[in-house]
Amino acid sequence: MKINRINAVFKKQLKDTLKNKRVLIQFIVFPILTLLIIYSVPSDGNTSESIVSMMAVTFTGMIPAAAMATIIAEEKEKNTLRVLMMSNVKPMEYLAGLAGYVFLLCMVNYIVFALIGGFNGVRLLYFLVVLITGSIASMLLGSILGIFTRNQMSLMGIMTPIILILAYLPIFATVNTSLQIVSWILYTQQMNNLIYDLSAVNFTWDKFAIIGANIALLLAIFISVYKTKSLE
Repeated sequence: MKINRINAVFKKQLKDTLKNKRVLIQFIVFPILTLLIIYSVPSDGNTSESIVSMMAVTFTGMIPAAAMATIIAEEKEKNTLRVLMMSNVKPMEYLAGLAGYVFLLCMVNYIVFALIGGFNGVRLLYFLVVLITGSIASMLLGSILGIFTRNQMSLMGIMTPIILILAYLPIFATVNTSLQIVSWILYTQQMNNLIYDLSAVNFTWDKFAIIGANIALLLAIFISVYKTKSLE
């Protein structure tokens, strides 16, 4: 892989941001909804933090995966990828540039979430570590879905139930013990467990082990799908 090609893809995605309204709205809507919920529901500082934490985990379970998958599927459908491949951009260089772009947008949102929630110091560091770790898993999932599907229509049918389960099952599991057993293996559930208590005592190895196992599994699936279908 060559860095200059990765940078070229990254810059291309940045230039296309305003044109791709669907992706842009995905990243804007969650901070706005978070503010609306906080200001519409009487709450103290702790409640505001809980709302921000819930929205941040939901965002991480949905948006990085949806953005990666949607952009890949759209550019496959419009033959933009074919043009890039003919320009000697390798599939992994394209994916690396795209991942960098999505990660940048995620980081902007995470900083906004942190400002809304008033996180600072060590708690801010813990907050960002949890969200960044989860975003890696979600971007891997989005890459798998984008490579696997032929176009945006087929993508929506597969992606929607998956990201809804990842994003909302941990929330439902807080009031249903049966769902807790099922959701325990999901990285979003462990993110939820970590982010609601940003103390060093709560940051235990088993929670990160489950998130790591999710990332390892998604990476293995990504490698298999990439070798089978690549971005053709």
